[in-house]
Amino acid sequence: MRFNSFFSITTSIVLGLQVFAAGAASAQTPCLSGGEAEAEQVRRLKTTLMVGALQCSHAPHLKVTESYNAFVETHANLIKSHDTILTGYFQRVHGKAHRRAMDRHVTSTANRVATQSYKTAGFCEKVAALAERSLVQSQQTLLTVASTNVLAPSTLQSCTPATLQSAGAKVIQ
Repeated sequence: MRFNSFFSITTSIVLGLQVFAAGAASAQTPCLSGGEAEAEQVRRLKTTLMVGALQCSHAPHLKVTESYNAFVETHANLIKSHDTILTGYFQRVHGKAHRRAMDRHVTSTANRVATQSYKTAGFCEKVAALAERSLVQSQQTLLTVASTNVLAPSTLQSCTPATLQSAGAKVIQ
């Protein structure tokens, strides 16, 4: 998925997110399990890099667009599997309204990053450095990069496995 086709692909994703069977239980625990929190971090990293590619086009020497494209290509399978897990979270918490809830979350994250880009001195340099760090081959290293993304703090709360188990939810680690 190249940046040039970003708008048509994003529109397709936002308007038609597929329902994935993530195996989450029907308990409506609004906090994220460990695996769900990790999936949300990967989504926020992708969103941060995407917004950076849009906001930093005036600084082509930083190669944010190229790094975003490489990130998406290099980590396509990881991104897809984590999107499946995140979709499962929204299904568990919002039931039939999960698509709309996930769309709102993704849009809200993108809007927060875009707003942050105007408030953060050196935003383009920071997102370029984040993009460079995201081009690692190791999945574990990428997850560490995603967990340290301060340009898009999470708005969803993580919970402990004990909280999920007491609510009867399946814990996705």
